[in-house]
Amino acid sequence: MGRLVWSLGLVLAAACGRLGFDSLGESDETDNSTVVDGAPRTDDAQPANCVESECLGGTCVDGSCVIACSSVSCLDVVRCPANVPCVITCGLGACSLGIDCGSAFSCDITCASGACTGDIDCGASGRCGLACEGSNSCTGAIACGPGKCDIECEGTNTCVDSVDCRSSCQCDVKCDGFFACVGGASCPSGCDADVGCTSEGDTCGACE
Repeated sequence: MGRLVWSLGLVLAAACGRLGFDSLGESDETDNSTVVDGAPRTDDAQPANCVESECLGGTCVDGSCVIACSSVSCLDVVRCPANVPCVITCGLGACSLGIDCGSAFSCDITCASGACTGDIDCGASGRCGLACEGSNSCTGAIACGPGKCDIECEGTNTCVDSVDCRSSCQCDVKCDGFFACVGGASCPSGCDADVGCTSEGDTCGACE
């Protein structure tokens, strides 16, 4: 009887080994948190940590530099810190001297009526998003760099100067407001819309 119990114990131990457990009862299955579609995750670019002293005129929120401007604040060019997601909100008549996203990891800008009347430079940042929601906003030149560029000219008389995203890997410029984009938009090759730019088409959505 003792020999039978000993034999059964060996069988059970072997079975546990085949199911992926070691002698300590730990599983040797792959940790899915580091796997994407069956392959190890390889995030090439990660944002840097937001540092309060570098988030000028703003504050760090969930890793992003958040800058909220009014007509009596941000009385200089609004600038983003390097390699950090940057979120800029310009209230009525704010951000009149321009916005420089610098080499921000990403730059998202929202402009109310009469705001963002200076130039907006996303030329060296990663993804750039610009929402010109209020009338007479975003009236300066707008420039995007090689990252994804998404510009919405929703208010009346918005984006009236030049919009340049020729070097962007993907660019959408939507000119839905009355008299929007009267200055025209320079799009990646073959990605012109009736007014503005589109990322639709075989060669217009090339961001990896």
